[in-house]
Amino acid sequence: MNTTNVEDNDVNDTGTTSEGPSSGRCPVDQQHRPSRHATAEAIRLKWTKEINFVLMECFYLSKPFSENGKPQRGYRQRMHRIWNERGVFPAKEQRICDQARAIRKKGWLTDIELESIK
Repeated sequence: MNTTNVEDNDVNDTGTTSEGPSSGRCPVDQQHRPSRHATAEAIRLKWTKEINFVLMECFYLSKPFSENGKPQRGYRQRMHRIWNERGVFPAKEQRICDQARAIRKKGWLTDIELESIK
């Protein structure tokens, strides 16, 4: 015969014999990681035309192309360094390169404006 006591067969020492419905929430003492959602410190920045001007100045100062029009290596790092020296706001290298590409491809600054920056 089986001598297992049914009362000892509880789930997670809660005194119940089945899990049953749950609230779907994790108890506060079991939460380990901070939320991925935006906080008061992480506010989305709007790239204004003035900021785009500064970014394109950094782009052209980084000399992305040689005299004969060939792409040069290392311009991204140079552009990021120049951007940080300007102290507009902190941004990752990838982000400012993406923004510079979007400005050129989508025409957010006119050709005349870009020529005046060069």
